[in-house]
Amino acid sequence: AASATKVPRLQAAIMAPTELLARQHYQTLITLLAARGSDLEVGLLVGGQPAAMRRKLLARIAAGEIQLVVGTQALICSDAGFAHLGLVVIDEQHRFGVLQRAMLRQGAADPHMLVMTATPIPRTVAHAVYGDLDISVIDELPPGRQPVATYRVVPEQTDQWWDFFCRKLGEGRQGYVVVPTVDESGRDVASISSAFEELANGPLEAFRMGLLHGRMKPEQKAGIMADFRDHRFDVLVATSVIEVGIDVPNATLMTILDAESFGLAQLHQLRGRVARGRVQGICGAVTGSSDEPVPRIDAFVSTTDGFALAEQDLLLRGPGDILGSRQSGAPPLYLADLLRDGSVVAEARHDALAIFTADPALADPAYDRLKRVLTGRWGA
Repeated sequence: AASATKVPRLQAAIMAPTELLARQHYQTLITLLAARGSDLEVGLLVGGQPAAMRRKLLARIAAGEIQLVVGTQALICSDAGFAHLGLVVIDEQHRFGVLQRAMLRQGAADPHMLVMTATPIPRTVAHAVYGDLDISVIDELPPGRQPVATYRVVPEQTDQWWDFFCRKLGEGRQGYVVVPTVDESGRDVASISSAFEELANGPLEAFRMGLLHGRMKPEQKAGIMADFRDHRFDVLVATSVIEVGIDVPNATLMTILDAESFGLAQLHQLRGRVARGRVQGICGAVTGSSDEPVPRIDAFVSTTDGFALAEQDLLLRGPGDILGSRQSGAPPLYLADLLRDGSVVAEARHDALAIFTADPALADPAYDRLKRVLTGRWGA
């Protein structure tokens, strides 16, 4: 779709949440376009680029000389301007806020938008019910892939879990250990540094280990990931920086420490890192007291269906303000339930479109009350 923008000389912007993933998309596009003999110009805009390179790149984008621009939030945080933006692609859209997604479209003449994610956030599900988004669902795994086996690991099971984890590592597999914070925060969660030391001197002492977190420089992250991909170490202890853009087929094991600290969408994304090979992935979500129910952990363990998890997240967190910027919470609806009343909402949308198509200004006296309510709530 992005390459098709060349026909009318439009531009496409592809935004990814991390520099690692943006660079991966950039290289993929370069390879694909070269194989097709395309002369489309592709640019990469990320943080930390030299000022001179950045100025030259921004000038070429503004002049329309670059048709495909791949980037991180630098696309919206910089003074990037497009000559003819026709398509916006948001990858891993759950990682961006409502306003961030909207900012990429500002200044453009209503470009097409494609948002992609393995886990639709609650707001997205609500929009789908309202009809503002068309949804295409890929509900099949790639050939040869198997669903990840997921377990909740309570305190009394941790020794047994680590024995199992190490046994699988001994068979030649690789694994991730995910921790929720980078430094000591005062809360009862594992910091990555203390977790690394504890594991290196404890259950994982027999294995080669690496450390990865978001405060590292891009080249340092890339080096660590290359070493892990080449199996120079067996276990990668990391924060949620591995949530997207990581593809190591031999890494089929994951332990998520303090799993209650992560949202449902994030848990599902993390789990996807161990679903890249033909060997079944295994994920253990380590939680606190076994006596305390955690609904989102129960949902996470029960299914690998991203859309089902999004609906569960909708029930747990709410869809947010449909016309505002809140990503979750109770919607401004008094009677309707977005999941239960989906068919009613669809009918209401159909009727509303018919009304505004026939009478965009609501000039008919029959719509006076409706017009007052709409104007009072959302302005003229």
